[in-house]
Amino acid sequence: MEELIVFRVAQQLNEPDYTEFSKQLKAVKAVRITYIILSAVMIVCSLILLALKEFTGVVFLLIAVSSIILIFKYPNIMGANLFKNYSKLHHSNPIPSEVVLCENHIYDNTVNSSTTFEYNQFEKIVETDTYFFLMITNSAGLILRKDSFTQGDITQFRGFIASKSHIY
Repeated sequence: MEELIVFRVAQQLNEPDYTEFSKQLKAVKAVRITYIILSAVMIVCSLILLALKEFTGVVFLLIAVSSIILIFKYPNIMGANLFKNYSKLHHSNPIPSEVVLCENHIYDNTVNSSTTFEYNQFEKIVETDTYFFLMITNSAGLILRKDSFTQGDITQFRGFIASKSHIY
């Protein structure tokens, strides 16, 4: 007996989709926090060294400024790397994806693979203006573009996923 399909999402995923996804990853957030702390320490050290008229204070300041720039660029770098890796894996750019949500399972179908998920596998669900991110781990999950639902609507989806996952 076939499962009843409740929602269907047919989408083409591009680098900006993976960049937005990377912004939600705990690993990316941890790296950004680490760089903020290191940058603050480096700035304090550079100010002390500059007050002592030490040239190395300039070097520390340059490293701190570079780290601050990296804080803002890191989600883009991570998103680009994720997209590049998935593009290679699926031999496609953009990456076509169909996510089918049934009563008891979620099926993620891409170019050359299909994966089945249980609803209890999801640790976190994040909603933004454009996406739902169904997080399986701190660094893996499903991207669902809100504009790509071909069956079911967003309001119904919120209630459905809340009843299935108990975490939304």
